[in-house]
Amino acid sequence: MSEAYAFFAKHYDRFMEEAPYEAWVDWIGETLQSLDCYEGPSLKILDLGCGTGNIAIPLAVSGHHVVGTDLSEPMVKIAEEKSSRLDADIQRRLKWRVQHMAHPNPPEEVYDAVICCCDSLNYLTDQQEVKNVFRHVRATLHNGGLFLFDVHTPQQLQNYFAEQPYIWNDPDVAYIWTCDWANSETIVHELVLFAENGQGTFERIEEKHHQRVYRMEWLKETLREMQLEPVQITSDFSPFAPMDESRRMFFVCVAI
Repeated sequence: MSEAYAFFAKHYDRFMEEAPYEAWVDWIGETLQSLDCYEGPSLKILDLGCGTGNIAIPLAVSGHHVVGTDLSEPMVKIAEEKSSRLDADIQRRLKWRVQHMAHPNPPEEVYDAVICCCDSLNYLTDQQEVKNVFRHVRATLHNGGLFLFDVHTPQQLQNYFAEQPYIWNDPDVAYIWTCDWANSETIVHELVLFAENGQGTFERIEEKHHQRVYRMEWLKETLREMQLEPVQITSDFSPFAPMDESRRMFFVCVAI
């Protein structure tokens, strides 16, 4: 893992302090209850792309057993550190693993639900990798289990480009974030970060992140190929179907 991403992980929660994590947790909880998934006091949930645990930890606090996985070892270490400050009962309901969602180890457990939030799938720019994720999800779910995920829409990528640049400026850390198109389906986020190094000067670090948009029809077709049936597709934390101007699509799928 590069030094740059280790730096980004260190400040990730600060940079994402306005992200609507509570809305994601509410959506997951309400969906699980509305589809009558509870056979006991809690569910076994796999969180793909868990980051620093901002969704996995509240789900564990609410009583679920959650395994959080992420490609970034620094992010997972922060999630572990955050969860270590929780009550012992909650800590026992949380596990963390460093793992690529598209190239995982063979499943060790069967889950009631798999989640993949915060447009994590959009960071996979190869269609085959997305198929690998769906195949892995189906292998880890029991029949009738749920797969919940969200993705950016084409409109959101257009918005990124139109609304740039994004600027963060704190006394100890700052960034300039710009966007450019790699092709008609993929945008490149370029970040120039400045961090105080403890010696009275700042270090400059550069990062690039790619995101690809996936069309609804392709996602539906590919999910069905992997025996994951989409039963709900909504937008922007609402109960309404996606429209041309929607920024985010939410999928609820059942393993068949």
